[in-house]
Amino acid sequence: MAKLKPVTHGPVTLSKIDYSAALSQETAAFVAEISVVVEGGNGQVLKSSVRNEGHGGSSFISCPATWEEIEAYAESLPDMDTPYGPLKMCGDTLIGMMLDQAIEAQDDARYKKKGYTHKITAKHPTKDEIVFYSNKEPDSAMYAKQGITDAASVKVQVL
Repeated sequence: MAKLKPVTHGPVTLSKIDYSAALSQETAAFVAEISVVVEGGNGQVLKSSVRNEGHGGSSFISCPATWEEIEAYAESLPDMDTPYGPLKMCGDTLIGMMLDQAIEAQDDARYKKKGYTHKITAKHPTKDEIVFYSNKEPDSAMYAKQGITDAASVKVQVL
């Protein structure tokens, strides 16, 4: 299992993350600690363990009060844009999004350590996102080699 760095979104923090790509099938397999600062709770923080076995389905949080606070925060967020239309934010979606951010940060750090300097992300309205790394400024020939000819938007990030 890979140890990932903590991720925070508003009052919610996902920390002590152990993630297993090998065990992940329908969903990401992980165990972590999740904490949330209670709104109007004078700085009170609720902590709980959270896990997903990677076989599909929702993540499991051991403390119902923590789940209720996370769910309330998530429902206050705007809908997520997806290729299939808007998706209403909920606690489980928020946790998945935070876990994805932690995994992406680990990947970026690994590629940067290998000498890559650019991360290129192409979003297409009807296809999955294409992500690749390069050790030089990308050009049209590089895009064509990756099959990016009709991408709606391309984002280049310097690592």
